[in-house]
Amino acid sequence: MKTKILLLFLFCWIGIILGQEKNTSTSKEEGKLMKQPEHLNKKQDQGRNKKGQEIVYNFSTGEFEKFVIKPRYKVPTILKIKNINTYFYDVQIQAKDININSEGLYETSLNINKTAIIKIDTTAVLGILDTRSINSVPGIPTSSNTKTSGLDEIKKKEEALILDKAALEKSKKELTESEFEKKEIESIGILKKEIDVIQSLPDSLKIKNPNLLSTKQNELSILEKKYRNKSIDLINKEIAEKRSDIEIKKSNISIAESLLDRDLLNLKNKNEILVKVNEGISKLNIKYFELDEEFIDVLKIAGAYNNFIYKIYRPGINKEEYEKIKNPKEKFETVAILNSERLSEYYAQIKKFNKVYSEFQSLYNQIIHHNILLIQSQNEELIMVKLTLQNEFDRIKKATDQMLKKVEDMNLSSKLSSVEVYNRELQNDQTFEYVSDPIQGLGDYIEFDVIIKPKTEFKEVFAKNQNRRFKYSEYLRGGIRYDFSVGTVFDFVNKDESYENRNNTIAKTSNNKYYPTLAGIFHVSLRTSSLCSPGFSLGASLNITEFDINSLFIGPSLLVGKKEKIILTSGMSFRKTKQLKNGYIDGQQIVGESNIENYLTNNFRLGFFVGISYNLTKKQKSSLKIAGNEQ
Repeated sequence: MKTKILLLFLFCWIGIILGQEKNTSTSKEEGKLMKQPEHLNKKQDQGRNKKGQEIVYNFSTGEFEKFVIKPRYKVPTILKIKNINTYFYDVQIQAKDININSEGLYETSLNINKTAIIKIDTTAVLGILDTRSINSVPGIPTSSNTKTSGLDEIKKKEEALILDKAALEKSKKELTESEFEKKEIESIGILKKEIDVIQSLPDSLKIKNPNLLSTKQNELSILEKKYRNKSIDLINKEIAEKRSDIEIKKSNISIAESLLDRDLLNLKNKNEILVKVNEGISKLNIKYFELDEEFIDVLKIAGAYNNFIYKIYRPGINKEEYEKIKNPKEKFETVAILNSERLSEYYAQIKKFNKVYSEFQSLYNQIIHHNILLIQSQNEELIMVKLTLQNEFDRIKKATDQMLKKVEDMNLSSKLSSVEVYNRELQNDQTFEYVSDPIQGLGDYIEFDVIIKPKTEFKEVFAKNQNRRFKYSEYLRGGIRYDFSVGTVFDFVNKDESYENRNNTIAKTSNNKYYPTLAGIFHVSLRTSSLCSPGFSLGASLNITEFDINSLFIGPSLLVGKKEKIILTSGMSFRKTKQLKNGYIDGQQIVGESNIENYLTNNFRLGFFVGISYNLTKKQKSSLKIAGNEQ
């Protein structure tokens, strides 16, 4: 019994020591990892930490450049993707540290959307502004604009009025004709109904007027032939248009008559006012056309920016391709916006547009105020002119406001600044690289799950499928693994003897040289990336019914396999065997029907064992630390 207690105590003590070592190691690892981020961030822009490991994937060729790397236990490892346009592509890398035979993954690190420094304005790429234009404010004719006198001008208006009235009478006549045609077209339907009624009459009634049916049919034929290309809807439309035209002519004649009467009374004063109004209109038109030209130049800047954006947001752009865009000798590829002198001109052009708009706004306000005072001072004699002018002024003001809004919406000053940033970034190799967060593997192998796809705003621009997804995994080497397995052990000892009481004589019943048993074995091994890894093992077999240890095993082992490990173990064994007590031998006479157990004793004997077992290890670590993610 003392032996059992000592052995159980020894086994528990070994487990406690290993557990403490494991916890200490984990704490040290966490302590180191807590200090890693600042160190790694300082080194990251200087070519990465020399102690770290780097896996490089060339996106343009689709191949790994350093595919033979063997990641080490607790050493930071990164996945770098080179020759990729990070402005165009959205890259996601999920780094995983995986334990074989574990119930799940450790904690994972997911890098999502390491975006470019400047996010693209999709409206600048997917659409361009619609352009102008609007007519200027028309000048108002005055008698002073001609060499004829005011009376001659009035005479011309009277002659024009007579022509307008003649045209009105002509339109009325045409309306009468159209209304007559409408009646005839409507009579076609009536004739058809009359013909149907006549045809349905009894023959006795038809005889009384035999020519009635043929007469109606001839009338119907004539009308259908005459109006075969016209319908009631078409004639109604013509009538409506002619009535509208008549009303417009009546209105125009009424206005002309009114203006003519007023011209006779106020010819002199009116001409003086209109001369001043036209002077203001002329100034406003000159400023408007100046603003319109500036607006066209601003649109050219937007076009240059769009051209630049289209070129750098292509799937296959890289540093070499960008140099072609920058090179002024490349006439087809180069873009004007990268010219420093031209860029300065663009900034000045935008400022000039805003300046001209301010000048137009000031002049507009002055003219509106002055014209209102002039026209209102004439006791409403020029009210029609005032309304016409106000509509024209509102129209041209609306056009200039639309120009300003489009320029503000384009936000070209900010975009020109972004071009300078783009230019600096696109000359840097790291702009065309995507680097995952470093991961320090504590499990059996690390895996990078990579998803590369165009950003949402470019899916419709570039129809070609640019998506790419793949996984890359490598087994870790270095560090110590702790595993537990269960399997069969063949225990070889000098001899395994058993006895019985045979006719009051001690008799040997067996003398086995080996003894198979089911055992549990604890393994300590070096983590490697190869198929086999050496280790050291300590195990025992237990008699479940008696809760008693049968054997102890200690010796070297070989772990075979990567995901599903089979373990081969051999070494020394200490197996409990029963032997005769001192003073008793085989064949010796004993007293009566004595129990043979009274003559036996339990001893542990040294032997040799060979075993094969299956790894049952579950999750080994409680957490994973990703280098660079700690705060």
